[in-house]
Amino acid sequence: MNRVKSIGATLLIVAVCAVAIEVLFRFFVLPQDFLYIESSYSSAPRHRLVPHHDSGGIQIEDRRRVVPHGAARSGKIAIVGDSVAFGSGLADRDVLANLIQAKQTRFDVENYGVPGYGLRDYIQVIGQLPERTYDIILVDISANDPYPASAGRLGLLVDGDGATVLFNDYAEGRWEKIKVFLFRYAKSLYFTANVLNAIRSGEGNAITSGVVEETYREDGGIKCPADIEQQVQQSSAFTRSFETQRRIYGDPVAQKKLTDDFAKLKAVAATKAARLIVFKNYDYVSLTRGVEPYRGTINAILGTLGIETFDADYEQHRINAGACGYFADPGHPGPLYNQTLADLLIPVFEPVLGR
Repeated sequence: MNRVKSIGATLLIVAVCAVAIEVLFRFFVLPQDFLYIESSYSSAPRHRLVPHHDSGGIQIEDRRRVVPHGAARSGKIAIVGDSVAFGSGLADRDVLANLIQAKQTRFDVENYGVPGYGLRDYIQVIGQLPERTYDIILVDISANDPYPASAGRLGLLVDGDGATVLFNDYAEGRWEKIKVFLFRYAKSLYFTANVLNAIRSGEGNAITSGVVEETYREDGGIKCPADIEQQVQQSSAFTRSFETQRRIYGDPVAQKKLTDDFAKLKAVAATKAARLIVFKNYDYVSLTRGVEPYRGTINAILGTLGIETFDADYEQHRINAGACGYFADPGHPGPLYNQTLADLLIPVFEPVLGR
């Protein structure tokens, strides 16, 4: 009997300690600020840009990456998105919002892109925009938007209902179901397991440092396809993400969830009295390995919901994917990509702003 009591007491102590560790991890380890990102469980979305930052060539004011404006123009556009819209890895001059601003004189552009954001974050961002301020809300969609895809620890701040789907629900491998459970209920163990796995595979710095330096570094220089392909080959994460995304976009359950979230996106944009335009970002891996079913699924959903989509850039990106400077890294556009996209988008905006 004493032995049973002793075991019971030990298990109780272990359980209490485990809960205490989990609470400490969630509320004191996860929500830490770094570089120009701050995070909190009380904010929605859970992480955002800091109010002010001016270092390393990146300027942030009022929680937005600065787009230089002169005299006020007659129209106004808000670009909402993730690290692609923010311009991770790019100098100010090569960020999409800055290029659109510089290439015309009829409308001002504001950049609401935040690294690590996804579809449900965009809904919240648009909901927080001032009403009747923007003529156009331009939403940049990336293939990783359905699930938490933030660098370092930020993705763990998202709960199950904070994303359309969870990556591990669709990733292949015997441990993935366990990882889904850990992600939801034991984030400290999930993080520890990922760190140990990354150290074993030689990719530990990206996780333990909290950020991927290549992704967040300003102006990473001109990269050629051979450089980008070498990055893909050196890390299994890019191919694993690509294969998982294909399963997500090909799954009817995920398609239904995406349809529901895009319907919410449309509804909240309608409250701002702005024209909503959605365009898809194509990264190096998808353009060289295949954009389906990502492209087809998103186009079908947007068509069903009557959401205006811009897809005229795909063929040009496919043709240009082999050019130096087209990608900053395997997951982000380079200067030439954004220049091409800006030139194609501006004629789409002008009829709206000329009314």
